[in-house]
Amino acid sequence: ILGDTYNPGSLETAAFGADTVVHECTLVEEDSHEAFIKAHSTATMAGKFARLISAESLILTHFGGKFTNADQLLNSVNAAKKAFGKDIVLAASDLLAVTIRLPDDVDDHV
Repeated sequence: ILGDTYNPGSLETAAFGADTVVHECTLVEEDSHEAFIKAHSTATMAGKFARLISAESLILTHFGGKFTNADQLLNSVNAAKKAFGKDIVLAASDLLAVTIRLPDDVDDHV
């Protein structure tokens, strides 16, 4: 689960192979030039990170004030899917609950 981040690269090793990545998506794609200055990400940036770490799924959170209609949200989900290379991308809403099942051999991984 990533908080506000422009570059989550320092977490690449720890997050590699994650079942699910929860990544903020504060900026609409048109404002990607502001990402570094504001220390926030776009959906494309989130999708690229999920692909980089070979995640199984991606949940986008923390949508900024410029997300004013459903089309912008859908465009961001589609941008994340394209960058991620997978269709398992979810736009989170407040109080969303997601069940992530542990593998049967979880003790072998701890």
